[in-house]
Amino acid sequence: MTEYMTKLIHSVTEDIPLEGDVKKYNLVIFSPEDGFKTGDHVTVIGMDEFNKLEEDSENQINEINNLKKIINKFESEDEDILKLKDLANKSEEKDDEISKLKKDLSVLSEKTKKLEKENTELSSELDNKNEEIEGLRTQIEKLNIEVQEEYLPKETSQSEELFKLQNKVNERNELLFEVTDNINQTMEDAILDTVEETNNLINANNKTTRAKINNTVSKTEREVTERNRAVASNINNMVDEINEELRNISFWKLLFNRKDIDIKIPTSDLNKQVKIDIPKNIVEDKKVNVDVLKIKNQHKIDNLKQLWIETDNKGSDKDPIDVEHQTKKD
Repeated sequence: MTEYMTKLIHSVTEDIPLEGDVKKYNLVIFSPEDGFKTGDHVTVIGMDEFNKLEEDSENQINEINNLKKIINKFESEDEDILKLKDLANKSEEKDDEISKLKKDLSVLSEKTKKLEKENTELSSELDNKNEEIEGLRTQIEKLNIEVQEEYLPKETSQSEELFKLQNKVNERNELLFEVTDNINQTMEDAILDTVEETNNLINANNKTTRAKINNTVSKTEREVTERNRAVASNINNMVDEINEELRNISFWKLLFNRKDIDIKIPTSDLNKQVKIDIPKNIVEDKKVNVDVLKIKNQHKIDNLKQLWIETDNKGSDKDPIDVEHQTKKD
């Protein structure tokens, strides 16, 4: 049988004997260093009750630690979910970007085929011009033979005919070089237009992709913020319930615990607005750099100098132009 005895302390060093059937008791000495003073009321309990109270206190502390572990687990799972969502979104965005680039490449290939077709047509036109020039050469050769055969009796007439022929050949030469310049300029303009159009398509696609990324990030921020706030609310409710249970424990069980026990678990971070930082250059505006000069040189119509017919007579005005010799030398 355990006896309880409550007594008013008259002196902080006064002995408190146990009354009743208890034959043995321990000497109790109260000291100001232990927080006692004259006039305090004390309760003396048995060792079994003290051990029971100490065990209850440890159980409460273990429950609090388990609750903290659950909260930490929730926070870790939220971070993993966010990372998985971010990776999935980036994968979809890259797939879309690859699809767009494939379409752009297809458009560019079609334009390249169109340029090749135009190049073929221009080459055909150039072949026709070559045939015409070859015909002129034949005429010049015939005229040269006639001039050589009839030069002495028809010197004056021959000089006039040669002069006219020189003018005509010079006109053909100029036309030949104009055709060359026009073909090369048309090719260069077509390449530049294709590059500019491709850059515009890529930049427009990047702008759309950035907008989708920003919308997805904003939506994710809102969802995560709402979820965190809900978790914070649940945690606060659980903490309030535990605090209420602790406050309702009888006075004697709190002998070695503070009466105003107040468990607090910080949840302010869960109530904050979630912000997801994404790199500003995740989708950069890039330009398609094309070496126009290199392409131009690869597909350039060769200079038609080999088709040029020399008409400059450096000898005497009376000497005829040896067209056949000049043509073979060039």
